[in-house]
Amino acid sequence: MTDTWKKFTMQIENILGTFDTMNDWADLIEFLSRLLKILLLNMPSIGNVPRKSLVAKRLMQCLNPALPSGVHQKTLEVYATIFMCNF
Repeated sequence: MTDTWKKFTMQIENILGTFDTMNDWADLIEFLSRLLKILLLNMPSIGNVPRKSLVAKRLMQCLNPALPSGVHQKTLEVYATIFMCNF
């Protein structure tokens, strides 16, 4: 494992660890913004996402119909980034 991959994995794990502390939809948008920033900084050079299944689970939770459209829009931005970097 390279140092870059280890750092990327640690950043992803840290942001995922904050998900359970979210109190409202604004916190979810902040979570998604931070996740997006981490992905944009690392994915182009690495091309893979650490903790894929947990990232996917959290993104699916952010598409809950009870949440406002702003959360859905930010979630779709994260999905688009992941898909664009993997092709």
